[in-house]
Amino acid sequence: MQSHQKKIAIVGSAEESRRVRHLLETASVQARIVGHVTPVADPTAPPSRYLLGQLHQLDEIIRIHDLDELIFCGKDLSATRIISLMIRLPQYPPVAYKILPEDSEYIIGSSSKDAPGEYYALDIALNLFQPQRARTKRLLDVLTSLSLLLAAPLLVWFAREKAGYLRNCLRVLLGTRTWVGLRHADASRRTTPAVFSPADSADTAAAPLPEATRRRLELLYAKDYTPSTDLNILVRRFRWLGQE
Repeated sequence: MQSHQKKIAIVGSAEESRRVRHLLETASVQARIVGHVTPVADPTAPPSRYLLGQLHQLDEIIRIHDLDELIFCGKDLSATRIISLMIRLPQYPPVAYKILPEDSEYIIGSSSKDAPGEYYALDIALNLFQPQRARTKRLLDVLTSLSLLLAAPLLVWFAREKAGYLRNCLRVLLGTRTWVGLRHADASRRTTPAVFSPADSADTAAAPLPEATRRRLELLYAKDYTPSTDLNILVRRFRWLGQE
């Protein structure tokens, strides 16, 4: 029985894509390299049969070519940009993500002595979207919402917007909101609308954060998410539980 051959696309410039292709072929990786996606369109570049499209077409390219994996070229895309793309892309179909760091020659190798030709790279995953973490986050939302509703006769008086306090507790309990999430990063297709952003803890009326900084903090939150982060933000932003 023939095993499924992994289909890979490279996200990077033509030059870096050729380097990745060479590394994979040198290691005799059992995968089909479908082509590459360019971060920046170059009208002067000669036509290439390996060019699949541009970065803004990435989700469509994944569906059309039924890709199993994307390899991002670190020379052409910053880590922040790569994580931002991962957040923006739909969760289905599932795709594995890897990075080839700039000037690295060590993406290729054997991850196991029993798996010759297998290769490894810097695997990247967003904790926020891992199934187990997502279930834990939802459980935390339910438990905190129930606790806040039960304690509402005492706690609601400390909230700035009392009606909003009750409304948000019910929204989170029903799953139409989450207490903490991505309010500034482009992730509407993958996340539930959030009451708070992780950037709120560092934001003040006297010194508001730039929008780019807020997005960067949210990307770090998605990458390194732990339930304790949500609890910490809830405690620190308790008086604003009723905000829209």
